[in-house]
Amino acid sequence: MLLGQSVASIVGIVGIVVFWVVALANDSFVVTILGWILSSVVQAVVMVFVLAISRSREYVADEDAAAYTNDPEALGRALAKIASVGRHEQAPDVDGSVGALCIFGGKRGLLATLFASHPQTEKRIERLAPHLLE
Repeated sequence: MLLGQSVASIVGIVGIVVFWVVALANDSFVVTILGWILSSVVQAVVMVFVLAISRSREYVADEDAAAYTNDPEALGRALAKIASVGRHEQAPDVDGSVGALCIFGGKRGLLATLFASHPQTEKRIERLAPHLLE
């Protein structure tokens, strides 16, 4: 958590620095707007990498949990149960303000996958498969 917050802070600082370097290079209003756009793009690109690190840390946590409990099958079943609840026909509609507190399964598009902080549950279960054979 601390690593994620530190990196997110650095991303913000990098974006601000990019904006000011471009904005101060020229006094033009157009250049200032271009600096703001460039700053936003830089922050988005760096955030994709931060979120990729978060997803890889989730895989490591799964592997550590499987090794620690010595029961990767139980972890796989728990993840499958979580995934099935998100696709259940009677799952309640969730307001966007509390959606971050819920776990949903299902397919994601490219952008949703790039900007996700956690990998898809199905992929987490697939990555546990080698541990299930041990």
